Amino acid sequence: MKVVVTGGGGYVGYHVGWVIARGGHEVTLLDIAAPDPEWATTAPEALRDALPDGFWPGEVKQGSLEHVECDVTDLTSLTRLMKGAAAVIHTASYGVSGKEQLSPHFDKQEKVNVEGTRAVLSAALATGVRALVYTSTYNVVFGGKEVRAGDESAPIYPLHAHADHYSRTKAIAEMLVLMANGRRNVAGASSSSSSSEDPSASSATLLRTCSLRLNGVMGLGERRHSRRVIDAFRSSLLIFTYGRKDAIVDFVGIQNVVQAHVKAMMSLLGEQTLVPCQTSPGPSSVPCDPLSPPCSPSTVSGHAFFISDGKPVNHFEYFRPWFEGLGYDFPAMNLPFVFILVFAYLQEFVYRGVHRVFPFTPFVTPAEAYKSGIAHYFSCKKAEAMFGYTPTRPNDQTQAVEYYVRKGFSKSKSAGLSTLFVLLMAVLCLLVGVVLFMCC
Repeated sequence: MKVVVTGGGGYVGYHVGWVIARGGHEVTLLDIAAPDPEWATTAPEALRDALPDGFWPGEVKQGSLEHVECDVTDLTSLTRLMKGAAAVIHTASYGVSGKEQLSPHFDKQEKVNVEGTRAVLSAALATGVRALVYTSTYNVVFGGKEVRAGDESAPIYPLHAHADHYSRTKAIAEMLVLMANGRRNVAGASSSSSSSEDPSASSATLLRTCSLRLNGVMGLGERRHSRRVIDAFRSSLLIFTYGRKDAIVDFVGIQNVVQAHVKAMMSLLGEQTLVPCQTSPGPSSVPCDPLSPPCSPSTVSGHAFFISDGKPVNHFEYFRPWFEGLGYDFPAMNLPFVFILVFAYLQEFVYRGVHRVFPFTPFVTPAEAYKSGIAHYFSCKKAEAMFGYTPTRPNDQTQAVEYYVRKGFSKSKSAGLSTLFVLLMAVLCLLVGVVLFMCC
């Protein structure tokens, strides 16, 4: 079986593709950037229990894993590369964290997240792809207001009210993916028309889609979030926490991310013999997104799912093992959330003014402040019930800590900046922001 993974040069895309190839399948990773070469070494350890024993039928054998440089908005290339594929894992996105979230990058966020998703869906429909799993985010339903023990009945957050444009574009993309569920593939239309009296034959030409909403992906070999956290406390930038202690959030290990994607994909492929259901969303025991297209409570297709380790925790407490394992003191000072939020907005204001000559990475963006300082966690019971998702090693960071110890990130006398220097830089940043604001 051929599977295409968009965003395959990224952490999630590569590891999902690696496991599928491990099952003996032909996997093509599409991305403008190549995967980190080190992941080929760390993936076996990181994903040792990504799937339960006996998940792959028969003897497990190594398939093929190939990276092809491709822009996710290039419809011609996508169509050519998806020919013969049974499934697509759509992980490509832009603006998930750091300076990429800020307003100077809004155009690229729309291009990749919205136009890229349109192109992926068009190519999938043109080439007869039967299953598409979309990698979404908690952000589509979270916009800075507290959510405790939520589920998929939570509506899409109002698009105009999002704290960042990334979340807005991901919400639009998710709706596009779910709206495409059940659409007839162009490639199979002619062959199915001759057997239109056979429902099972006709359904074989349908595209089945679902969406997996992730939050805080972590694991061995992860670079984007892990290195920012480590660099922050090694440079004495992370000298305080903020927000309430009970502001707990979900994280998800890479092994659970991979497990969810593969099981969802296999479930979608297994639905091809079913006649499409035109009923309304199912009972409350199987919550459906109120804005999703009609879907059956007995099928994975047409549904969105929250995926997590199932063990919400305070954002900073989650990283305590990193401090302790690398020999750093956990911050003793806690600041009110409003302070860090104001600071985040000031940083964004400064960034807009200087990004062309000094594209610095903010300590925290407004969206990241909300994500780390406001409680929001969701149940993953729907995924457990509908396609057998069973999270393993919840919040376990042993592998990552051991990895950074081996890499020499443990505390040394020469590491870090003085606390006084950090405070002076923070004050300077605030002053610059105030001056720029007053001049506008």
